[in-house]
Amino acid sequence: MKIKTEIARRKIVAYLITLTLIGVGFFSLKPVFAQSGVTIRLVNRTPLSVHLYAGSGMADIGTVPPNTESRLPYNLTSNEPVYPLFDIPLSKTFVLQKQRALDINFYYQVTTKTGEQTIIIDTVPEFQDVNTYIVFSNHGTGGAVNLSAKINTRMMRLDKKEMDVATGETAVFRATQGDTISVASPKNVNFPPVDYQKGWVYRFDFSNNTVTLIDSRSLSEVGKPIHAAVVFRGTSPSQSVHNSIINAFNAALQVNKMNIQIVDENDAEYNRNGYAFVITVSEMITQYNEWQGQNLTRAKIEINFEQKGKALLDAYRETITDYSEELAWSMIENKIHDNTAFFMQVSKYIKGYNL
Repeated sequence: MKIKTEIARRKIVAYLITLTLIGVGFFSLKPVFAQSGVTIRLVNRTPLSVHLYAGSGMADIGTVPPNTESRLPYNLTSNEPVYPLFDIPLSKTFVLQKQRALDINFYYQVTTKTGEQTIIIDTVPEFQDVNTYIVFSNHGTGGAVNLSAKINTRMMRLDKKEMDVATGETAVFRATQGDTISVASPKNVNFPPVDYQKGWVYRFDFSNNTVTLIDSRSLSEVGKPIHAAVVFRGTSPSQSVHNSIINAFNAALQVNKMNIQIVDENDAEYNRNGYAFVITVSEMITQYNEWQGQNLTRAKIEINFEQKGKALLDAYRETITDYSEELAWSMIENKIHDNTAFFMQVSKYIKGYNL
C-alpha cells in the first residue's frame, strides 16, 4: 500500500513540474525547431510588409519590409507550408496587422531539405477582412470634430480610444454599407454619397466646411500608385507630340519619386477617383507672318492637376505669341520636365494617401 501511495505521489510531483516548465517556456507547445540548415530567400515585391508563418500560423519565420528581400532561417523538422500575412497601413499611426489571404491556397511549400529556397511575392491577394474603413483627415479651422453614422450616434475611432479628431489629425473609423456619415463642426456637414463596399478603404478630407472623397480602393490595392490620366482640352496635339508629353510626365514623376501612375482615360481607377493632369490649349490662332516668312501661333496654355473636373493645383498659365505650333508644344513639354515645384505641390496634396 505504501509503495502504491509513493508511486502516485511521484506522478503528481512530475506532473506539477512539467506544468511549471511549460509555464516558464522550458517546453513549447509550438512546433519544435531543429537545425535543418534551410534558408528561405523571401523577395517581397509588394508595397506591404510581409510576415511568413509556417504550418497553422504558430511558427513565426520572419518579416520582410515592402519592396525588399531578406534571408530567413527555416528550422522546422518537417517541411511545413509557409503562409504570407500582410500589414496594411491605413494611416501613419494605424496598421491592419497580419492580414490573411482570402484564398486558403495562397501559401508556399518548402521543398528543399538543405540549402536555400527562393520565394517571390509580387502580388497582393484579396483579404479575408470584410470590414469597410474610413480614413478621415481634418484640415478644417474650427478645431476638433467628430463623425456620426446615425443621428446623435458618434463613431468611435479605431486608431485611438476616443471620438474627436483634432485639426491636422487623421483618424481611422469603421463603416457599414448604407451608412450616411456626417461631420459635426459644429453643425453637421454630410459626406458625399458613397456606396460603401466590404473590404475597401475610403479616404476623405475635411476643409473649408466641405468633405471630399480623396481616394477609394480595396484593401489589396493599398500602397499602390494613384492612377492619373493626362487629359488634353481645347486643341489636341498630334499622336507623336501626345506620346512625347506622356513620356515627359512619366519622367517627371520618376525624378520626383511620386507614387502616381499615368494611365489612359479608360482605366477603372481613374474613372472612380478622377485624378488627371490637364493641359488646356485654347484660343489657338495660327497666321502667316510675312516678316518671318512662316506660320506663327498665338494661344492660351494652362497645365493643372485636378480631380473629377475640379482644379486642385496650377502648374503653368500663360498666353504665348509668335511661336510656331511645333515650338509651342515643345515649350509645354519643357514646362513639364522643369516644374519641380508643381510636382512637389501635387506630392504634398496626396501625402495622406502616400503615407
